[in-house]
Amino acid sequence: MRLFDTDRWSEIGQTIARNKKRSIMTALGIFWGIFMLTVMLGAGSGLSRMLGSVLGDMTTNTMFLFTDQTSLPWKGMPAERHWQIDNDDVAALRTLDEVEYADGMLFGGSYDCTRGERRGSYALMGLGPAMQRIHPQPLLYGRYINDMDMTGKRKVCVIGTQVWRELFPEGGDPSGATIKVGSSYFRVVGVLQKKGEINVGSSTETQIAIPMTLAQQLLGRGDKVEAIAVAGRPLPPAEVERAVRQSLFARNLIAPDDPRALWVLSMGELFENAMKLIRGIDLLTWIVGLGTLLAGIVGVSNIMLVLVKERTQEIG
Repeated sequence: MRLFDTDRWSEIGQTIARNKKRSIMTALGIFWGIFMLTVMLGAGSGLSRMLGSVLGDMTTNTMFLFTDQTSLPWKGMPAERHWQIDNDDVAALRTLDEVEYADGMLFGGSYDCTRGERRGSYALMGLGPAMQRIHPQPLLYGRYINDMDMTGKRKVCVIGTQVWRELFPEGGDPSGATIKVGSSYFRVVGVLQKKGEINVGSSTETQIAIPMTLAQQLLGRGDKVEAIAVAGRPLPPAEVERAVRQSLFARNLIAPDDPRALWVLSMGELFENAMKLIRGIDLLTWIVGLGTLLAGIVGVSNIMLVLVKERTQEIG
């Protein structure tokens, strides 16, 4: 069969001309089906990429733990009790088989910071070295807080990119420079770049991170922390969360089934809910797209049926 047979194309043109409305509706149906399928598959792919950009380099087994009031009495302890996490709780979580990394977090609030004539207001955070493994952020310059900073309670800090741009407008590596945070002076050892959209406490860009041990001393918190960041091993997130709850509740005399004593922000749960949404969109995409294509196929079949009826006498 020749593709450019003028008689055949002339016949097709005459058939379409005799059935204009049916031909136009069929063509629109096929076009709309392909268009919907392409657009919705693209939307599903875009949502998946957006989810990846939100999480950054965090694993789906990452979670952040915050204390709340207890709701049940337990072993002589009353309900509606306020409780706090301390350094020993963090150390205990690190020994669990289900936990790969754990570190405390302390939120110092907003502080006025200056360097020469440059000034700004930024969030002070007390963090430890493991935070860079739990919630990885790329370093633009320098290094992150290390174990020696923690042990010696060194007055060092890691600043975000917005802090760096505003206090160091000349650019370049600020490592070794000194900035004033409140009434204290700190030596800058690194600059963090933001990766991902998950922020706990403050945005990475406007954050000044100092060693947790120093933050506890400066803020008068003793050995207390306000939250714990945990990176679980390659296990179901619910299993990691269950092990963490059991350890903290046992250490702090809290009922094992207390639903309110601990609030957990689980990346695994957020990821799973997002994936359910994406899977639902994908299913809807195929249903709508294939349904519309099927309608187009029916239209083509109708045209073919009309053609056969028109040629019945010639065939006979």
